[in-house]
Amino acid sequence: MKIAFLFLIYDEIVHEDLWAKFFEGIDSSLYTIYIHYKEDKKLKHFENHKLTNCVETKFADISLIEANNLMLREALKDKENKKFINLSQSCMPLKSFDHVYDFLTCDDNAHFFHAAKRHKCFPRCDDLLEYISREKIDKSNQWFILNRTIAERSSVENSFYLNHLYKDIYAPEEHYYITLVNELGLRDMVSYTDTYMDQATTFVNWNVPGLKYKYKSSDKMKEHPKEYFEIKEEEIVHLLNSLCLFGRKFHKDCFVIDKEEFLDEYMIKEL
Repeated sequence: MKIAFLFLIYDEIVHEDLWAKFFEGIDSSLYTIYIHYKEDKKLKHFENHKLTNCVETKFADISLIEANNLMLREALKDKENKKFINLSQSCMPLKSFDHVYDFLTCDDNAHFFHAAKRHKCFPRCDDLLEYISREKIDKSNQWFILNRTIAERSSVENSFYLNHLYKDIYAPEEHYYITLVNELGLRDMVSYTDTYMDQATTFVNWNVPGLKYKYKSSDKMKEHPKEYFEIKEEEIVHLLNSLCLFGRKFHKDCFVIDKEEFLDEYMIKEL
């Protein structure tokens, strides 16, 4: 049984050295890596995992779904891939590979973080109401984990459902997958997290009413999550001890402690 790691990046994997540590010494029969990029900048460790047929992507656009589905279709060719993890270029692991693998292979659940209550899908998704009932239209964080069934159903090429319904929706990647789950009656395959940001499989720090976190962002830019240009040791340790498997929006030089100390003392010993 394998886990597929799907990196949707602009041009780099910010914490590439950390990811190399994450996979170091792990049996390659347990995982696969797929990378969709916008700009072709040579990667230090994972160059050979890039797709050869990337599409042009734009922010909050249907092209992000197309890029993700390209990776899903490629990953689905390997019948041993059972879980599919969406990762951005600023993501970093907060647990060891063994922890992630054991957690994700103990059941067949997909994992979504509810980004908003359903009524907040509108008026953005009003155009969907012609085809989909209001109670099934939903919103989630884009950085979800799919099981094979949902990956297969959501990545169909040239889908009318996707290309016609979502092409004019703002940030359709936040609606398409979780709404399709509802449409297909697959909610019993999904573990949902909401309210507590440090209980999501992928952590991100939003300054949004109703979401809770000990170190919640005070940033007034509610449309965007906090970008960590600096993070203190206390918060890193909190995240390492949380339920989160990964974290995102961490800049390369965000650590106020020595990065080698972080790698050796926390990522290796702790995990």
